[in-house]
Amino acid sequence: MTSARGRWVCDRTGSTRLFALFGIAVVDGSVASMSQIDIDATREAGSSEVQVVLVAKASSGGAQTVRATVQAGEVWTHQFDATGLIALVPAETSWVVVSDDSGWSASSQSLARLGGLGLTAVWVEASEAQTLVPRLIWLQPDGSFTDGAATFPHAIVVAGSTAVTVAVDPVANRLWCVGSVGCGGRLSGRVIVGSGTIVSPGLAMEATVLGILPPGGHDPQLTLKVPGAQWASTPIPGDGRIVFLVSARDTVLASETWGVGDIIEKIVYLDANGKKVTVTP
Repeated sequence: MTSARGRWVCDRTGSTRLFALFGIAVVDGSVASMSQIDIDATREAGSSEVQVVLVAKASSGGAQTVRATVQAGEVWTHQFDATGLIALVPAETSWVVVSDDSGWSASSQSLARLGGLGLTAVWVEASEAQTLVPRLIWLQPDGSFTDGAATFPHAIVVAGSTAVTVAVDPVANRLWCVGSVGCGGRLSGRVIVGSGTIVSPGLAMEATVLGILPPGGHDPQLTLKVPGAQWASTPIPGDGRIVFLVSARDTVLASETWGVGDIIEKIVYLDANGKKVTVTP
């Protein structure tokens, strides 16, 4: 028999920042408002079924026990109340998001991998009462993205020492990213889709900008403002669109901020008809 256990200590009214260590996730918050969810999952040798027991303990002293049989390869969810549910996805992963407009949200910090069972538990929450089951997308061990029904086109783009993995979700028409820049907005024709900055202790600003050309767009050329900045582009196999990544680093004052226009002077590419297009951030 293979078994695994994860534990949540959840503050439903305070911070939702979690730390996952050895299958245990603990949320910051005051003791008075905490609730706890224990997850026990076991699988008999040779079986494709996982037996799951959830025990939720409210701060008021009440408890709820849920028992279920989860089939291999399936997403399983249980909604505890109007604004919180637990989901099990069939992979040991460090990245899960909600990719729909159901009102739910999931943080990749709120995960507990159930080692040896090929499962990850994730806490999904909402600010208002919800009735729809969220559509989840996760990163698989081989680097691909899936919602359990299909695998999405994805690529890794590298500029200098910065790498970002991107995937096109054709169902929701979104671009998802894993790396030093976040994204997840709808693909609306906007070229710049994500950016991020980090200030190191030595006051060195590291900035990353991610973009995607419209369908049929090709041959991008970027003019950058920051000395030493690097950029690279790559097509997304199975989708055809081209993504580009800019990585820049400079020494700045702590009060300074970098916008995309401070890093990129212009983006030039050819559209599907071969016409030259210039974008200035």
